[in-house]
Amino acid sequence: MDETEGDDVAVKNETAIRRDKLGGLTFNSVTYRYPGADIDTLKDISLSIEEGEKVGILGRNGSGKSTLMKLASGLFKCTDGLVLYDGVDINQLHTNDLSKSIGIVLQDVQLFSGSVRENITMGRAGITEEDLLEAGKLSGLDEFIGRVPGGYDLKLADRGKGLSGGQRQSIALARSIVHKPTHFILDEPTSAMDMSSETGFIEQINPIIANSTMLVVTHRMPLLKLVDRIIVMSDGKIIEDGPRDEIIKKLNG
Repeated sequence: MDETEGDDVAVKNETAIRRDKLGGLTFNSVTYRYPGADIDTLKDISLSIEEGEKVGILGRNGSGKSTLMKLASGLFKCTDGLVLYDGVDINQLHTNDLSKSIGIVLQDVQLFSGSVRENITMGRAGITEEDLLEAGKLSGLDEFIGRVPGGYDLKLADRGKGLSGGQRQSIALARSIVHKPTHFILDEPTSAMDMSSETGFIEQINPIIANSTMLVVTHRMPLLKLVDRIIVMSDGKIIEDGPRDEIIKKLNG
């Protein structure tokens, strides 16, 4: 973040709306076009996700799934339309409330120069050693951390250079879990796991997300055990939306 961006965040937070809970998520006629692109990546998306719902997002590469996740997390701003939590424009919400309430795992994992511990806690207050260890176990990170000198105090190079894709993903998963968020936004969270690790992750995270809202992008069928609704995207639009078993039956038909 450069100095200008920091000033923008500070100004926004001075006038921001505070929310202890984010509530339901709504996309109201949302369009998104990447800077310099000729066509929209998302096209007039209208979608409501109730608080506590668990929703799987399916679709081919380039269908707009990851862009939808970045809009839901506040990392992108829509070109047109509104993204709202509990009826409030996400751009009007305080950044600290978004950070506290949302646990994010994106495909392009962002790690910074610092310890594994710092990359997980992200400076959030109130995270205990027990929270850290539990997140490490749930994410599978403890298998890697237990074999390296320094453990959670291991210093990482910028962007996590030298770590495998699976190790970076485990850190991102631990980061998304450790502060006990009310909303999970997960983009292919098990893509670097083998079948056994994925099975263990699904079993262990189920009680963690029980009272949370979750959006998960995946192409792996076992992960759909965690959801009760599936949305299918194609060419920047929603083409199917319904109960999990009903949509799976349609896709397999």
